[in-house]
Amino acid sequence: MNIKLEIGKELKGMLDANLDINKIARWADNIYANYCREINDHLDDILFSLSALTLGEEFVLTKEKLYQIALDLISEGEEEDLSLDDGSSQKAIVIEKDWFMCPLCQEVWNVNNLHKMIRCPKCNNKLYNPLFSSEKK
Repeated sequence: MNIKLEIGKELKGMLDANLDINKIARWADNIYANYCREINDHLDDILFSLSALTLGEEFVLTKEKLYQIALDLISEGEEEDLSLDDGSSQKAIVIEKDWFMCPLCQEVWNVNNLHKMIRCPKCNNKLYNPLFSSEKK
């Protein structure tokens, strides 16, 4: 489990459901209490900002800013997750340049990242990127 990815998805879900800031602030407090050992300084700052939403006007964040926080966490978490090789993945099939097929569900999609691992958009499985080169940066 990637904590950034999970927190980003949960926050986005709460925003999509139009939950009020009191519930978001309590949720952030609960996340911090349950995962304080897994949280880095960056995530600590974000959770503090979310916890403080109800403390006064100076701490209020717009819905757009909250969405951006969620999307950034999802993006960072996904990038971290794709940089880790868990050893259990299969290799994606190259159809043509930057087009891959998942060997598990036969989904075809375009990929233009340099990560060692890629994720099938249909079945969500991590796959080895057959075009990955450790010399690319």
